[in-house]
Amino acid sequence: MDQDPNAPPQAKRVGKAANAGAANPRDPQWWLAGSVHPYAPFVGNALKWESYVYDDGTTYEGLMMLDVPHNKGTIVFGSGFGGGIQRSERGDKFEGEFDTGFAHGLGQYSSTNKNKVYRGEYNVGQRHGCGAEYDMAPYIKKVEGGADPDAAWVESQPDIERKAKYGTWLRDTFFTGPDDSGRYCHMKEIKGTLQEVSEVLAKVRMFQNKPDGEVMFRFSQDANGLPAPVMQDPLHYPHGTAFLAPGPLGQCHAVP
Repeated sequence: MDQDPNAPPQAKRVGKAANAGAANPRDPQWWLAGSVHPYAPFVGNALKWESYVYDDGTTYEGLMMLDVPHNKGTIVFGSGFGGGIQRSERGDKFEGEFDTGFAHGLGQYSSTNKNKVYRGEYNVGQRHGCGAEYDMAPYIKKVEGGADPDAAWVESQPDIERKAKYGTWLRDTFFTGPDDSGRYCHMKEIKGTLQEVSEVLAKVRMFQNKPDGEVMFRFSQDANGLPAPVMQDPLHYPHGTAFLAPGPLGQCHAVP
């Protein structure tokens, strides 16, 4: 029976692609072409912006592929785990890059109870590579004492950066400080990584608190428990604000 030329194209079924290497030893990735596997050279499904609240209280806002976090997003942890991160407490937040569900690439992890912030590289959910960990306790103490947040940061920033832990992490564990030999992360390399993290965070935060998302509907409420209106139009973005649009459209416009 001849194939109908007007029929819509069907995605190639490859499952988890465990046999990609055997099917095409020279180029396993090319064998995935035409499928919806995240590593396929021509992915059959585009990235979409999503906003989910999971049963354990964990929330995710950002880009997804086939309902799996991929590219850039934010996880705020509830009573479960996510992104491959195993050491999390309720209220902790990861903002950064994702790869097929895992925190992978560059990102920032904020620990609510420990007042610690890590900025640096991740590998499948683990801190792995160049980065820095900051103790935000001095700043938080000033703010809780009634100080203006901006003034408190100006006062506490030098002390926080002076006491920061710079270096190389291996498999989620701090391994060594700055290494001048170049075998591990040099201080200049760490500084460069931190600058890249800042750029990634600027893009990641464009996907937060968007209208029509579960996170906003669940947590933006008035005194009566009804959803509070958000000052964003999900359809129209005036000139100069297109970078705020959710999904790939926002990525096509530079942040002013």
